[in-house]
Amino acid sequence: MQMKWQIDQGKRKYQLNFASYSSLFVNHTMREDKLIQSLVEFFQPRSKMKNSMTITDIANDFDAINHHSFTAFELSGELLNEEMKLGAKSLLKAKLKHDFLNHIETDGYILTINTLAHDLLDSVVEQLPVKMKDMTIDTLLKLFEIDFDLMDEENDILSRNKMIIDFIISYLSSKYNHALILFFSFPELYLSPKEQILMKEYLVELSEKAHIFVITNSKNFVTNDIVGNNYFSYDEQLLTDDFFDDLEWESPLPYTKTELIQSTQNIIKSHVDAFELKPSISNYKQADIISFNSIDLYVLVFILNKLGFDYELDVDHDLIKKPVLKYIMDVYENI
Repeated sequence: MQMKWQIDQGKRKYQLNFASYSSLFVNHTMREDKLIQSLVEFFQPRSKMKNSMTITDIANDFDAINHHSFTAFELSGELLNEEMKLGAKSLLKAKLKHDFLNHIETDGYILTINTLAHDLLDSVVEQLPVKMKDMTIDTLLKLFEIDFDLMDEENDILSRNKMIIDFIISYLSSKYNHALILFFSFPELYLSPKEQILMKEYLVELSEKAHIFVITNSKNFVTNDIVGNNYFSYDEQLLTDDFFDDLEWESPLPYTKTELIQSTQNIIKSHVDAFELKPSISNYKQADIISFNSIDLYVLVFILNKLGFDYELDVDHDLIKKPVLKYIMDVYENI
């Protein structure tokens, strides 16, 4: 399902693009933590943001999105490591507690443990007035620790992360009736490039159960679908309807909007990590960004100019369609 949320938070207004799997590539101009944290807080059962934030879905008849429409939660590469410690705020711990409380034999086992402990105390301690607190699920959970070395299966970071996320999604799906949104910050942490690709594939599969919104510095996690793609410059969303209208309007050749949108997606997927680095661009020699198609050169220059990012352009004029060449050289010479 495609959604385009227009988010109004007082003086702060911005758009977020959503699909089942969505991504936000982070650059140096934005504060992604503030952007995402306010959304996570908005979609809590007892939201404190519901009176200071409004969300309208401009892609679906401007429907209002209220704080009951979704349940949002946040994960990150760091938080997955913290989950293994089963701390007070751990979702894994909450899942374990939920499972124990709903197991038919839990009460009987706890009663037996307490009875045996009291009998042992009475047998060992006779002269001191010693009192023992009963064992509860909470005190039992404090004795637990996650030890992946006990597993006979694969025991790498990727496998661990997937197992933890599966447990968390299972718990949240059973606890909440609303649709789930997982905001996952920097899933690439501690993963090799190949593992990042496998992790992305796993998250795309998971997006059939919950909306997955990835905040990342790795282009391996950029969505394959433009409708779920997000890129910000100083809190301004680049990928809006107005952007694509301008891209079509200024086009030096009659490229269709579909062609321009596809070119935009291809450029972001391939080169988004070079945008803010003053990239060298060429169509005939080695460079930070190599592009041979005239449409891609037009869209690339349009994007970088729109963002206000510097770049170096060194192209073979004979390999570019003349109207596109004139456009990109005019823009480049006016930087």
